[in-house]
Amino acid sequence: MLSKYRIEPGEQGYVVIDTENGMVGAFKTRQEAEAEIRRCQQEDAVWETSKLLVGMSINTLMQMHEVDRETARYWTLSAAECAE
Repeated sequence: MLSKYRIEPGEQGYVVIDTENGMVGAFKTRQEAEAEIRRCQQEDAVWETSKLLVGMSINTLMQMHEVDRETARYWTLSAAECAE
């Protein structure tokens, strides 16, 4: 998979661009820009995993309690708000 992030020269350093959402930030050094890309990629991985887990929870509630997707989604997201 191609990275959705790139580094471009900026006015006073380097700019990190997310090809889907635009500019991420400006950095003085290329090393700082590269570190930001690594941080963003880690955050992306956590987001994707979280989406998978929520989807699995919704599907499990649908099966266990014989409810529709909207109801299972409501209860899953409600529970997520108060989870410790």
